[in-house]
Amino acid sequence: KVLREFWPYTQEGREEDSIDRLVPRAQIDPQRDGSLITADLNIAHTQWQAVYRRTDPTDFVKNILPEEEEEIVRAALTRGVVRTLATTTIDDLLRPQAGGTRAISQRALEVAQSTLDRMDAGITIEQFELGRKTGSTSKAGNSPRRPRVRGTHPPLRRHHRDGPGPTPKVDRVVSQGPRPDERRSNRCHHARSTHHLPAADQAAA
Repeated sequence: KVLREFWPYTQEGREEDSIDRLVPRAQIDPQRDGSLITADLNIAHTQWQAVYRRTDPTDFVKNILPEEEEEIVRAALTRGVVRTLATTTIDDLLRPQAGGTRAISQRALEVAQSTLDRMDAGITIEQFELGRKTGSTSKAGNSPRRPRVRGTHPPLRRHHRDGPGPTPKVDRVVSQGPRPDERRSNRCHHARSTHHLPAADQAAA
């Protein structure tokens, strides 16, 4: 069984075209294109190959209708892929090492088999392998997303020399003497007081 639920739409008869021949689109059409969301919120496309067989006829007869067998197995496989890719980053998925691909396939198989076992389906998945894989084929989704860094400071604004600069803050008082306007006011007040003294007081002074 080949799983193409997570592969971009291709014309009939061209399902096996190479990844390089996939035509980039402006955006993914969820009605036609299959896709997955990875752990780091990137879009990925994958194909899978599965082999399964009935291993417990009694459970199968009791719990599975023959006409629903393929649909049930497909749903279990799909669940395994979705849950596995949700915990896999795009870099880990696209890494060319075979060991990484086998680990992803094994996790997906375990989730799918667990789903069937809980149903007592009497079905065993013997092989479930990740085949072709690629990142987003849409023009808007080719660049991997990066996590946002919180707590960064906003950039400092540069003031032009000919423009008004910021008003400096006074951290402490340097001098406690009177300001020029206060000294001028005191002199005027003293002059007015001297001018109005009585003649006797002035003579005494």
